[in-house]
Amino acid sequence: MFGRTSLAALLVIGCGWSSISAIAADEFPPVPESGIPRIVAYRVDAPPTIDGRLDEAIWSRLPRSRSFVDLIGGHPTKYATDVAVGWDDSALYLGYRIEEPNVAGSFTERDSPIWQENDVEFFIAGDDAYYEFEINSLGTIYEGLFVWEERYESSGLSELPELDRRRPETKWQKFDGVGFTEHPRGDRLAFLAWDFPGLRSAVHVDGTLNDDSDIDRGWTVELAIPWQGLALLDRSKPRPLPPHDGDIWRMDFSRFNKQKTDANDSGGWAHSHHGVWDSHLPECFTFVTFSTADPPQESTETPSNETAADDTNADGLDERLASALETAGENRVELERALAEVPADQRRAMRYLIAYMPRRDLTGLDAEFLLENVAYAYRARESSEWAKRVPETIFFDAVLPYASINERRDRWRKDFHERFAGMVADAPSATAAATKLNREIFGLLDVRYSTGRPKADQSPYESIEAKLASCTGLSVLLIDACRAVGVPARLVGTPLWSDMSGNHSWVEVWDGGWHFTGAAEASGEQLDQAWFIDRASRAIPGDPRHAIFATSWAEKPLRFPLVWARRADPVWAVDVTHRYVDKDLPLEPGTARVRFVVRGESGSRAETTITLLDEEGNERFRGTTRDERFDANDHLTARLPIGWVGRIRIGDGEGARELELRVEKDEQLIELR
Repeated sequence: MFGRTSLAALLVIGCGWSSISAIAADEFPPVPESGIPRIVAYRVDAPPTIDGRLDEAIWSRLPRSRSFVDLIGGHPTKYATDVAVGWDDSALYLGYRIEEPNVAGSFTERDSPIWQENDVEFFIAGDDAYYEFEINSLGTIYEGLFVWEERYESSGLSELPELDRRRPETKWQKFDGVGFTEHPRGDRLAFLAWDFPGLRSAVHVDGTLNDDSDIDRGWTVELAIPWQGLALLDRSKPRPLPPHDGDIWRMDFSRFNKQKTDANDSGGWAHSHHGVWDSHLPECFTFVTFSTADPPQESTETPSNETAADDTNADGLDERLASALETAGENRVELERALAEVPADQRRAMRYLIAYMPRRDLTGLDAEFLLENVAYAYRARESSEWAKRVPETIFFDAVLPYASINERRDRWRKDFHERFAGMVADAPSATAAATKLNREIFGLLDVRYSTGRPKADQSPYESIEAKLASCTGLSVLLIDACRAVGVPARLVGTPLWSDMSGNHSWVEVWDGGWHFTGAAEASGEQLDQAWFIDRASRAIPGDPRHAIFATSWAEKPLRFPLVWARRADPVWAVDVTHRYVDKDLPLEPGTARVRFVVRGESGSRAETTITLLDEEGNERFRGTTRDERFDANDHLTARLPIGWVGRIRIGDGEGARELELRVEKDEQLIELR
């Protein structure tokens, strides 16, 4: 995205972003360093073929980034976009995946203003200059080199013939930004006719280009960027090319859309949001760490790569903790007091807790809150043999934290430990403790499920006070009860079932591995049993809308989908869909799932006996529908052959009535009154 024409167009059509695009110079940068995501670029054994298809083994081994977020607001976007980054001695390699139901493009001439329609962009920053690359679905390229005017002469860039602005044939202009025009470093000199030497790019469209009569899957982009051309970015103080293991660079990965998807869509999506309508802010670029290690195995559910941060070693945690303390501002004194007063054997836990705290907590929580939280977490850890055996990485990430998502910060740890530790004192395992808590605490606290709850993301005390909670509120309450007695627990959910029937949240507990349960929906003394198994089994791994995510205290490439609060501080997450897709028994060919809901006169769900009778009057199925105590998506479900004809008996005894039933498709929801 370059030039004031893009900003002017926004202002003319009145899209509303001008009021939040401009920020004062003293607010720079618009996003603090603690809010900038980090990814790892792994070394590859062989370069990919640059054909745009991303179908070679390299792209399946390299981890994908989290899906891009809104450039200004940082909230999730309607369509998924991600990037993978690799490198070798010759070049940097990028692979973009862009979900787009109607792939379109019109510009075909190089260096056309393709940011005015759908495109993908890449920036890479040096100390003297930065490079911008854009490409549309036709493969048309726009690129430019932006040199900080303060470094133009001192870096020696002015001596290069292609960058000598004294020459009439050199195409250049001054540039002061788009949405932020008072950068502390001043203006840039934009060389828009400069072409990156040796760069290779390709696009592949998965669908039909410029045809809105069908629905496309999207398009992919593949890039190879030779190291040699990047030397221009750091002439004053050259950095190693290729980079060394552990080197950290700043890069920006983004996407721009001609048609915005909703009122909150700025039209620009990026891996790292900028808080302002301007891509030209290197201080907001993603941190990219180069690594010579083998890429992690995809979807391996082990404590070392899912539940704990990779940088729990002293050096990595030191850097993270220092950043957190800087972010805390005036509240730093409280955090430093907590670090100073915590017992020596609990100090690593306190450091870890603070290092990954959300910004709102870094600036708002006091030392007493944190010290009590850590002390009682360790008290729970020492309360049973099974709690003592929990690996430290799991303990740090799923017992120690005082919150799961963006709920109000209640001081529940001591209270819940005193209330519930005795309840599970004889429990022989974490599973036994978790299932007992799930069976008993909701009745004890008089809290039940209801869509009439005050809000979705209630804290435990808010749910206790209201006596009503959503599936998320119930899950938060159960998680905190589990953590209070030493059971590792975390929130799990999907933003949207793949059948478009709504979202849902539930709980996972760790007992030698992760196992799930519905909050306030205990299945006796068992885990991995729930009404939503069939829907979870059809979740889509890697899909930001239809995958299943588990929360993580440590930062991860993904964010947990807070569908009720898209502008809240990020809650980190891992994609755990793969553990659910095989849970449900698959439908046999020709078989349908038929779900039943009975509603009373008020429209509320009612608990009613349903009996299915075949044409001879034989009972084929019998069960009870759910009332408002249960999740709104928790339906009585029968499996029947497609084409089956029979009768539904609603209720029992003299008041029962019957209706004809025909099973016509593989998924059928029947609402009865």
